[in-house]
Amino acid sequence: MLDGILLVFFTLAFLGLVGLLLHKLPILKVIDVSQVDNLKQQQVKHELVDARLKRKLTTWSKKLKKYLSPLIFWERKIFAWFYSQADRWEKSIEQKIAVQTAPEKLAAAALAKAQSLRAGGKLKEAENIYLQFISQHPGRLDAYEGLAEIYLDQRDYEEAREVYEYLANKGEVRESSLGLARVASGQGLLDEAKSQYLSSLTVINAIQPHLELAQIYNQLGNTAEALRHLDEARKLEPNNPKILDFYIELSIVNGQPIEAQAALDVLKEANPDNQKIAGFARTIRELAQKLKPKKVFPINKVSSFGLTIKGRKK
Repeated sequence: MLDGILLVFFTLAFLGLVGLLLHKLPILKVIDVSQVDNLKQQQVKHELVDARLKRKLTTWSKKLKKYLSPLIFWERKIFAWFYSQADRWEKSIEQKIAVQTAPEKLAAAALAKAQSLRAGGKLKEAENIYLQFISQHPGRLDAYEGLAEIYLDQRDYEEAREVYEYLANKGEVRESSLGLARVASGQGLLDEAKSQYLSSLTVINAIQPHLELAQIYNQLGNTAEALRHLDEARKLEPNNPKILDFYIELSIVNGQPIEAQAALDVLKEANPDNQKIAGFARTIRELAQKLKPKKVFPINKVSSFGLTIKGRKK
């Protein structure tokens, strides 16, 4: 039975093949077998042309590479140089940004801005910067000093005193003593101011403490001590017009025309446009004339009748 089934399948397959050939027979009749060789020849020609073109392209490529090799070399060198320069520039920018954003740099910039605002008379804005800075950097005592100076400028003496006393407790005697002296002076506490100025001069020998202390002594009526401290200030800055002006006035008050005239001669050189020069010169001449010793005439004793009479020597 199996053989019969296989025979049936074989017969059907054969009949199907015969049917396919009969169906394709018209197409096979149309095909010109002679054209097959032509097609093969054309294919061979195309292959030859492609091979020739490939060889030429390869030759041109080698020649072009030979001529372009130096250019490619320099192109790579130039690219490498530009890359290194860009990398260096990038690193430089990063370093600058790092420096600009460093805590020390930012702190210095904030304090410099506060000082600039103070110099421009914008005291409230400067005060706000100092307060904000101190809140972030409570250990920076120079910021406290700047804040105290702002309070002095504003004549807020109580606030200034509090800050200077804080600096004194921190051991900043140099800054605190002079500041407390100015606070006391502003409040009219002249004796306290004198004591604080003297204390500041033990740690700093500068013009301002001497000059300001001379003003305190002058207000207290001690012109001799005032003149002495002005003389100390003159030693530090001999040609300072402000010191010379005050020194001449006190020299006149203390009856010292020679010292006053010497200082006036320096003032004429240092500040010839000073409007007080003529007045000083006149006052010094008057003082010198007043202090000039009067001429004393000798006395002759002439005896007459037992009496002694006085007369001028002829």
